[in-house]
Amino acid sequence: TLLARGFHVVVASDAACSRRKHEWKMAISALRDAGAVIFPTETIAFMFIERSGTDEFKRLSPLFK
Repeated sequence: TLLARGFHVVVASDAACSRRKHEWKMAISALRDAGAVIFPTETIAFMFIERSGTDEFKRLSPLFK
């Protein structure tokens, strides 16, 4: 797995799905228990930008409104 190979795994919780909500919750829990970090897509995108006020932030912000 990526975690076993030393990768830092970040999962976009709102971009993962399952046919049944219970299965989605179990999968997210399993990923978290294995060491993955779980965030919504918006949070991950803004983590890459690192700070507001930049041109990148201004271009990306409207996508999440």
